[in-house]
Amino acid sequence: GLAELPQGDFRLEIREIGISPILNLRSDLWKHKPNKLGFNFFITFGENYHEAIRSYYQILQREKVIAPKNKKLSPKKKAVLLAPQYNTWGVESAKALPPEELTEDIVKNIFHKFQESGMRAHTFVIDDKWEGQYGELKHDSERFPHFEELLKDIRAQGYHLGLWAAFLRCQNPAALGLDESHLLQTHAGEPLWLAHQTSRYGIFDVTQPKVQDVLRKRAKEFIRRYNPDLIKFDFGYELPSLDVAAPADMNWAGELLLQKGLEVIVGAMKEENPDLVIMYYGLSPLLIDYYDLHSPDDLVYCVGDYDLETNRRIFFSSLCGELGMPTYSSSGYDWDSAIDIWFDSIASGSLGSLHCFDGDENGDQPTAAHIAKFNGLNSLVRKEAFFSTKPVHAKWQGIRAGLAPSWERVENGKTVLLALRTHAFDGRPTPNGYKDVIQSGIMLIVAALDDEEIGTSKHIGIVPFGNESCTIKNDHKSATIIEHHLHGNKIKSHLIFANQIVLNFQQNETLEWVEIIFE
Repeated sequence: GLAELPQGDFRLEIREIGISPILNLRSDLWKHKPNKLGFNFFITFGENYHEAIRSYYQILQREKVIAPKNKKLSPKKKAVLLAPQYNTWGVESAKALPPEELTEDIVKNIFHKFQESGMRAHTFVIDDKWEGQYGELKHDSERFPHFEELLKDIRAQGYHLGLWAAFLRCQNPAALGLDESHLLQTHAGEPLWLAHQTSRYGIFDVTQPKVQDVLRKRAKEFIRRYNPDLIKFDFGYELPSLDVAAPADMNWAGELLLQKGLEVIVGAMKEENPDLVIMYYGLSPLLIDYYDLHSPDDLVYCVGDYDLETNRRIFFSSLCGELGMPTYSSSGYDWDSAIDIWFDSIASGSLGSLHCFDGDENGDQPTAAHIAKFNGLNSLVRKEAFFSTKPVHAKWQGIRAGLAPSWERVENGKTVLLALRTHAFDGRPTPNGYKDVIQSGIMLIVAALDDEEIGTSKHIGIVPFGNESCTIKNDHKSATIIEHHLHGNKIKSHLIFANQIVLNFQQNETLEWVEIIFE
């Protein structure tokens, strides 16, 4: 793994059976010699590559290249960080809306249908297309005449508020007191212009002091005016290669350019609101100072494999839990893959949904079981931002590699959550027990709802996926069982047992989760 962000474009080049790290400098175009040639690596080892990556993260900390997040998060920041989200992007995509067609009424309608669905997400995120022009960080006053009142109304109903923004895009530099020289330039000396749908924009050159001043001011005004709890930070993948364009200050070229942008923009926003949560798609631990929450977005190129690709991405992002950065599940663009995605996400963070309630890309709408499972799994989400996630029954070679059918979450050396499937993704059965804690013939998630491990906890929750029994070892002698169903319905019962509790599940699409209070 990298020991530093290099002053150039870093990539891996594969030829035949060989692989090489390549640093693209293009000194021929930019007539710039870096401060030094090359860059440093750490080479780490482990029982498998998951453990080797874990070692890499640990060594980055040991060598003081990075520091983990502050464990003393404010209650507000922790609540936003781990809250389940609903995001408008899935509906915007389903409707194929160009930027100029998203309106206040459409967002209100999305919010209304989300509430009507019964899905208990706690953060409502307004995605792309609410802005007038990229770069100004202001809403379109014609399409959103009462935008600030809408945000206040969403908050007043008990939701955290999230906003999407691509902070480094700029459609009209003159509106900000800048000109085209303040954008990234091609080697022909012209600004680089990009396009998305009907929008045309350049990229701010964040290495220039005047641009930095403008962006800091805009970022702070944006936070003061709209007061978001969460920012879905979009952009990094649009940074051009040095083959295409470069900043004025080449000391911040290549991989360092995103860091400079984050330093300027995220730094300014967090000065204004230290509790602000920044969510991003990047995995690099070298940028841990700027990101709070990882997102596996966007799965748009994974049609038919949303669930498998999410599992693979979480297989790697789950390691960030040891740095204090959970993973938010997001979702694909169909309801069919939703439950598997949420199942795979819960051991590493929080739940999310991009889904369209009017019908997804296949015309499907959510069933009662979709809503029940989202709510039930959310009831089991752990309340800590620091944890270890371990893949269970994973394969390490071939196309089966990089996928985990099951997961274990560990906090302070204690197993506090297990997400167990009965079969691997190739259809082969997996062992029906784990660590002498649980024996089960069905797919399920079990989590402690206190700070103890599952086997000694006085309060656990279970989300079952099938009709079968499971046995959980526990030192207590009796328990109250509460079945939580949609619409707040509950069914209580009482069990007496010795050393282990046996639970028989009958699947009901309204069942959210089963609460067990040991006595």
